[in-house]
Amino acid sequence: MFQTQDRSHEHTAILSLNDAAWTISCARPEALPLTEQSLPKYVLEALHNEHRIPDPLSGKNEDDLRWVAEETWIFQRNFDMPNVIGQYLLLNTELILDGVDTIATVCLNGTQIADLQNAHRQYRIDVTKHLKLMGNAIRVTLKPAAAEALKRKQAYPYEVPFVQAPRALPHYNFLRKPAADFGWDWGPAFAAAGLGSVALEASKDTRITSVTVRQDHKANGDIAILFDVTLKTAPQGCRRHGRDICYMVGVYVEGGYAGGTDPEGVWELDAPVMLKKAAAGSEISVTVQAVAEKHSVELWWPNGMGQQHMYTFTVYLFNDYYDTSRSENKEMSVISRTDVKVGARDIRLVRQPLPHSTGETFEFHVNGVPMFAKGANIIPLDIMPSRVTKTYMQQLVQSAKETHMNMLRVWGGGRYLPDEFYEACSEAGILIWQEAMFACAFYPRDAAFLEEVEEEVRYQSRRLNRYTCMAVWGGNNELEPALGWFPESRENPILYAVDYADTFVNTIRPILCSVDGGKHAIPFVDSSPSNGILSEDPYVKRWGDSGSADFGDVHYYNYNDDVLDPKIYPGAKFISEFGFQSWPSWQLYRQVTERADWSPQSDMSEFRMRHPNGIAELEAQLARHFRLPQQMPGGSAEAFQKFIYLTQIQQGLCYETALSYWRSLKSDPEARTMGILYWQLNDVWAGPSWSTLDVGGSPKLSHHFVGSAYAPVALWGHLDRQAGTVTVHLLSDLAQPLEGKLLAVCVPWVAQDVGQCPEVLRTDVSVPSGHSMAWHSTAVAMLPLKDLEARLEGSLSAGFLSVTFTGHNKGDARTVQHNVFLTEFKDAQMQKPCIGVASVTITSASSAAIEIRAKAPAALVALETQQLQGSFTPQAITLCPWEPRTVHFTSSAQAPLAREELLQDISFMSVQQAMA
Repeated sequence: MFQTQDRSHEHTAILSLNDAAWTISCARPEALPLTEQSLPKYVLEALHNEHRIPDPLSGKNEDDLRWVAEETWIFQRNFDMPNVIGQYLLLNTELILDGVDTIATVCLNGTQIADLQNAHRQYRIDVTKHLKLMGNAIRVTLKPAAAEALKRKQAYPYEVPFVQAPRALPHYNFLRKPAADFGWDWGPAFAAAGLGSVALEASKDTRITSVTVRQDHKANGDIAILFDVTLKTAPQGCRRHGRDICYMVGVYVEGGYAGGTDPEGVWELDAPVMLKKAAAGSEISVTVQAVAEKHSVELWWPNGMGQQHMYTFTVYLFNDYYDTSRSENKEMSVISRTDVKVGARDIRLVRQPLPHSTGETFEFHVNGVPMFAKGANIIPLDIMPSRVTKTYMQQLVQSAKETHMNMLRVWGGGRYLPDEFYEACSEAGILIWQEAMFACAFYPRDAAFLEEVEEEVRYQSRRLNRYTCMAVWGGNNELEPALGWFPESRENPILYAVDYADTFVNTIRPILCSVDGGKHAIPFVDSSPSNGILSEDPYVKRWGDSGSADFGDVHYYNYNDDVLDPKIYPGAKFISEFGFQSWPSWQLYRQVTERADWSPQSDMSEFRMRHPNGIAELEAQLARHFRLPQQMPGGSAEAFQKFIYLTQIQQGLCYETALSYWRSLKSDPEARTMGILYWQLNDVWAGPSWSTLDVGGSPKLSHHFVGSAYAPVALWGHLDRQAGTVTVHLLSDLAQPLEGKLLAVCVPWVAQDVGQCPEVLRTDVSVPSGHSMAWHSTAVAMLPLKDLEARLEGSLSAGFLSVTFTGHNKGDARTVQHNVFLTEFKDAQMQKPCIGVASVTITSASSAAIEIRAKAPAALVALETQQLQGSFTPQAITLCPWEPRTVHFTSSAQAPLAREELLQDISFMSVQQAMA
């Protein structure tokens, strides 16, 4: 053994330049220079903070503020070198820039040092020769993105088509900037310019620049955690004062030491790897590992399948440059270190031929156990990324976890998310389908463009592969089906197929493979959706119908058929996108609009609806199921609140139907559906979209339907009017078989007492383990509609079916309830519910418990506050007179919650009230 001493702080020093010393300016006279600005900062945010512009997301300010995207913006500041960095000045100092969005020129002390082209990567620039001890000046000039994109498009030798949403800016595919910044069918077009983080890193010795993690779960049960360490060697190489310096890289875990084991005897750690020769200022890679037997390791599991145990490893870089005059005290000095939290897990994407039908599986196995993926797609977190906080990212991940999700897809039209997001997902058990940032367009393949792509993907994969949550890398969003979208690609498919292959098969895939140690330990799919591949080696695509339910994953949108009819949904293997729109919540929407805007037919509604024909599609679906509230000329708060409520209820019922149906196909021998990621989890402004969380993270009513449909144990009643039946399905993800009692009763809309609800069925039921892939039906009861009609005095419109499952498993006596509405709501004989508050109990400074009652059965009751900020759970409750319910309110305000204020601020909405 040798002794060590941590001297990493003596070898590398970092000077952050993010403090409030920046000035932002442009040539426009009314945009006076903005001083004392900190980073990260987007121009829109800075202008709004300084009251130079109104809220960009309010009203139609998107149009009024288009000039901001058309200007060239300059970020500049002065700085001195502190002594701790000044002593390294002549050795090696790099300027590190993150989040430069997008086309930028960087000048230091009057010298242009870089032209930057890519918002998706980090830049490290050697500035040793350009720095002074005092009086340094840095300037970053950001050019207008849309104008730059047009210039590059005009210079390209042929058309490179793209999808353009209403009011969106064109040619996003020519820049390495988030595509959605140019506008999408759920959000505005600001093409925002901004500057992320700027820092100086000075080093007098070799240092660790990145650590990537791979896992190898071997057939004999051993688990190897491999740490691929990238080093930047010292400016003077491996010699110091005439002698060779020995460098060593080692890995430790929670009190263990390199070349030994950890204190608990779980991990056997590699002996340090010795490096003796390396060129000055070069980049080299070293791999060290920790190995354990599977039975001794606490495995990491996705949410709902087990615990998320994490081990903390530390990668050290040592050298033996000690004082030779004191050889009796020889010790290795720690000159660089990185901590890494790792959960031991094995993730496989299994694509095997199906024995009972054409096609092949598309399913994830975690630690050898098939996992039904339940999740959503996540879009950019904010129009101005500089406003995103760690707290907000944790809140989004927690919302996913509480809704029983185990996977999120980071969509390729946005941006790679901050480290804190992936940390939160790893801790919460949320797997990540990470796409490279390409969406809904073809892309240039000239040498300069592909070089940027290479650097981007190399940087991002090294950064992200260390996170336990990483489950799959995707090459792009919807480029495979795009071959059939555009006249250019239909007329010359070979050209665009070659373009596609050059970028995603021949450029991105090999880089991901090399970062992953020469094999795809993290699975790779080149597109989503995709018809899959014929061969992995050589890599051969199965060109064809990317919407086929037989192979790969599917994106499914259908706005014309009845979204509450499960028969319209394909029996696909994995649904990575599907959804239907709703309006944002009333409390949010009214803050950015005016009374005249409060109608579906208003100019503002048309302005904020970015999905072509979206309002007509939404109203047509509503008219199938509900009586629409009469909208008043000039806008009506009451009528528009009802409309908003119905859009969210309809979206929720759509998601409940589709998610439950696809879950029921898990063990179907032909479909074998093994995952659903609905579109979309979050939002960026108060406009109609497919999201179940409003901008800011508060849940829409539809989010509560998702939580019920994704629950580990869920009931679903499939109403089939053509067959004349209600089939009750019991859906389980539990590791053990599920047994219990099923009770079904008819509830008349006029019932005042439970005794007025005739019993339809009481029986014992069971379903196999949720981990079993053997064929079985999830149907546990089939009830003829004629029998239900008879119990409702001859009319299905007179009531609804209530189904309850009570589990008998030892230690798990859960109760699950589900309602089946037997007619369209517009045809139901519903009564006036007269909903009221029975009691309010303040449970903490920011939360309260509210007991609510109704005088008649009330369908899908929602609570809302008019002034207080916060959220209620549960929501969309069907409330009966004999069964009061308790709803919890969580305030997002800083002031303590007051009982009387809350009581006076609560309002209710139900289906009956919305159709009145």
